[in-house]
Formats: sequence, C-alpha cells, structure tokens
Amino acid sequence: MQKLLLYYDHRFHRKTIFEHNKTLRSMEQSRNKIILAILVFLSATLLSSTLIDTQKDKPNYISDWAYKIGIENYTWSAEAHIDKTELDSGIYLVTKHRKGEVTSKQLDNAWRLYNNTYSAIVSKGWTKFTKAKQDGFINWRNSIHYVNKDFILDNKTLDPERPESLIYFNQSGEMKLGGAMYLENDINKTGKQVGGPLTAWHFHRYEENRCLADGKYFISRECDSSDPIISPEMLHVWMIKHPESQFSTSMWIKNISRSDYDKIDKLKFKRKELRNN
Repeated sequence: MQKLLLYYDHRFHRKTIFEHNKTLRSMEQSRNKIILAILVFLSATLLSSTLIDTQKDKPNYISDWAYKIGIENYTWSAEAHIDKTELDSGIYLVTKHRKGEVTSKQLDNAWRLYNNTYSAIVSKGWTKFTKAKQDGFINWRNSIHYVNKDFILDNKTLDPERPESLIYFNQSGEMKLGGAMYLENDINKTGKQVGGPLTAWHFHRYEENRCLADGKYFISRECDSSDPIISPEMLHVWMIKHPESQFSTSMWIKNISRSDYDKIDKLKFKRKELRNN
C-alpha cells in the first residue's frame, strides 16, 4: 500500500499513522496464519508419505520374515538371518507379503488353490478315511496327519491331485477329514505363496529329531543325529469351513458337521479371506 492511501482526504478524513500500522499488523497476522496453515498441511502430507514408505521397510509381512505362533506379544524376525536350529521348539509362520495387501490376482489364485484341492479330494474319494488309507495315506507319529510317501518323494508340491498329507480328526470314533496339507520338498526351500498374504506357510522346530528322510516328512527307519529338527515349510488347505481362513495354520477344530463340508462359492470365499486377512 502507498502512503497516498493513508491520507486520501487530507482535509476532512485524515488517517493517523498509528491506525495504518495497526491495520498492516492485522493483515500481516492473517497472512502469517494462512502461511502457517499451508506449511502444517504440507508437513503432514510429507510425514504421512514418509511413514508409509518407512512402514514398507519394517519387518512386517515382507520378504522372508517369520514369527512364532502362540506368542501374545510376538515380533517378526528375518528368516534369512536366523539359525533355525537355535530357535525354541514351536510353530513359526513365514511370509513374503504384507498383511492386508492382496491383489486381485492373488485372490483368484487363492480361490483356485482351494477350489482345485476341494474338487480333487472329492474326486479321489478321500472324504472317506478308508479310501485314503487304500490310496497310501498312513498315520505319522500318532498325529492327525496322514502322509503319502509317494507324494512326499515325488518332488512336487501344490499339486491338488497329490497332496503330501491329509488331516483327519477322530470325533466320537469317526474319522472326519479336515483338509489337505502341502509340503515343500526340501527344508531349505520356501513355500510359494500363490495367494500372497492369504497363503502364508509355516514350519516346525522340534525338540528332537523327527526322522525326515532327506529333509522330507516321512521315514521308515530309525532316527540318527543327522536327521533335521526343522520341518519343511507346509500349507493347510481346509476342506471344511474353517472358522478363520481356508488356509489357517490353526488346527483347533471342534465338532465337524455335515454342512461344514459344503463348498464355499467363489464370492463368499473371497469375502471371507479378505475379511480374515
């Protein structure tokens, strides 16, 4: 503003320098508030962007990270940087993907794995325990796992026609199928997460040698000190409607009813997996 405006009517409406300075100060304060608001907005935007980028570098659902299942306040550790033989015994979940970030392709792949596994089991007749035994599935260490030696040693995995293990629950004397379990064919291999974070694999660290032939999940001889105490990575695909996910590591299954075997349609499957991811 020019001084001429301060005295626009020199005879009748003369303004004082004091009043003018007061007006200028008020305008300057308003301008400073606007500038401050803009700076705060830009800073917040930059900080948010930085936090997002930083989060991607944290050990949460990124390549080769693991944590022990069942620990209340767990922390992720880099799988590639830990000595598995030094771990406490237990089950460790492993993943290469950030939780919650599921692409449409990964979701489709997850559905395809569930759908193909379900269809193959029905086609093979393995919902009946006796048929599975006839086809070579035998109990492993008095567990709920029934393994097939030929499928374990065929160097294949994620083949719905040849799942390495089937899971059966003894409920009131009746053997009821829970689902299938795929195994990697070497303890040094990482399971392929076809469904991204939806299909996280896990491995076991045992307290003692578990007789794993060539690092696989079956043996018909006595153990010796050279046998590993780490299992290959494995992935569940549930035939029944699992209360968590159709790929859940949890095996805490209560009573299985006939309706639990009803196949989940594609839309409901996708909704369920996204909701539980």
